[in-house]
Amino acid sequence: MTSYNKEVTAVIAAGVPAEDVILLYQELTERFERVAGRPELTDFRRNLLDQRKHHRGLFHYEIDDVCRSLPWLPVRLTWREVKYEPLRIRRCAVCSSYFYDASRNGRTLTCYTNYCRTEYERRKRRPGTIIDPVYYRSVEEIPVDFSPAEDDAYGHALLNKVEMTAWRDRSAKT
Repeated sequence: MTSYNKEVTAVIAAGVPAEDVILLYQELTERFERVAGRPELTDFRRNLLDQRKHHRGLFHYEIDDVCRSLPWLPVRLTWREVKYEPLRIRRCAVCSSYFYDASRNGRTLTCYTNYCRTEYERRKRRPGTIIDPVYYRSVEEIPVDFSPAEDDAYGHALLNKVEMTAWRDRSAKT
């Protein structure tokens, strides 16, 4: 069983299944993203914290509006049951979209789509970062001048080598 943070656990205790709670918080994150635009993560969090502090009524209205607009919720929820903590917003390591980290320890690196989780697990085995993995097979690039000068012996030798390799590969396929 997955353990969730206290905000998500409170909504689950109100009678909403865990999968639906994750979808609810994702919908809230997308709504706040539409309101705030798509700034950097720290700016996005700061904007939401300022909105929660200085424009509390609008912040609560957005939560209530999302709760009303979701017909699949089994119980009626308001901002009193759904607590939204802007500091739990993260960026997915695979698709870079915002998501609400519902995990208890706050260390989830991917959003809650199956694609991002499997892609992260696949990329995690490679060295380098998730966004820019290092591949084990190195590709050797050799710049080739396909029209070398008449007195360029090295250029002609390299061009002959490339042509012979292409010819060998073509005849091996047939």
